[in-house]
Amino acid sequence: MIAVLVGLGLIGYCGGYALRQFREKKAGAGWVLSALCLADAALLAWMITL
Repeated sequence: MIAVLVGLGLIGYCGGYALRQFREKKAGAGWVLSALCLADAALLAWMITL
C-alpha cells in the first residue's frame, strides 16, 4: 500500500515537473521526465497486478 502511494506521488511530481519544463521551452528535459513518468506508471501497474 505504501509503495502504491509513493508511486502515485512520483508520477504526480514527475508529471508536474515535465509540464513545467515544456512551458519553459526545455523540450528535451520534458520528454525525459515524461518517459520517466510513464515508466513509473508502468511499474506501478505491474506492482498492483501482482
